[in-house]
Amino acid sequence: MRRETAVIVTRPEEDAARLVAAIEARGMRAVNSPLMTIAENDAPVALDGVAALAFTSANGVRAFEAKCSERGLPAFAVGGATADALKSAGFRRIYAAAGDVVSLADLIKSVYGIEIAFGAILHLAGTHRKGDLVKELNDRAVPAARTVIYEATPTAALSPAAIAAIDALEPGDAPIQVAFFSPRTARLFVDALRAGGRVDRTKDLVASCLSANVAAAAQAAIGSSAWREIRIAEKPTATSLMDALER
Repeated sequence: MRRETAVIVTRPEEDAARLVAAIEARGMRAVNSPLMTIAENDAPVALDGVAALAFTSANGVRAFEAKCSERGLPAFAVGGATADALKSAGFRRIYAAAGDVVSLADLIKSVYGIEIAFGAILHLAGTHRKGDLVKELNDRAVPAARTVIYEATPTAALSPAAIAAIDALEPGDAPIQVAFFSPRTARLFVDALRAGGRVDRTKDLVASCLSANVAAAAQAAIGSSAWREIRIAEKPTATSLMDALER
């Protein structure tokens, strides 16, 4: 019987290292299989009239860092990992939300015109997003705009290491867990399984999801098939997802 718990990490290469380290620190085996590649685009960043910046991923921070030298504006992060990326990039006035777009919008609203100046909030984003921060802010009477500064391109197939781990599963083995941070990665993972003729192996896999929305996407993607189990993090944070992996 396999006693070691393996976790397939679906995050892009740029984000995977931190998660892999956390998984291995907890005595599990990380198997990298990035489902997207991240690339900065050519869009310029215009800051006229901007009071603060908002980021919903560390990828957005990295793309901004490559494009623009501005570090003096207040910067809002969707969660801890994005806040850490802002700190590494040289920002000093950093506000971190609880891990989702709604909490980020609430945080911005709570300090808008008080701790930060009146003006537009600029969301630096990718081509695919979880939630609509600009709409959430506009609904709270906070002016906001979005600039798409990077693209996330799907990866065609699972990594050889992930395929080997799945194919090696035998009756009685501990199930492999798959860490999903977004609905899109859940769908891409199932698409890759299906393309490789392995979608029936979901019965041997545990989908560990950052939120209920991610879990719903993971279930919808496999249709009438079933996962061995679906786990949902208690909070939409990487630490909470790690706790779900250990349950």
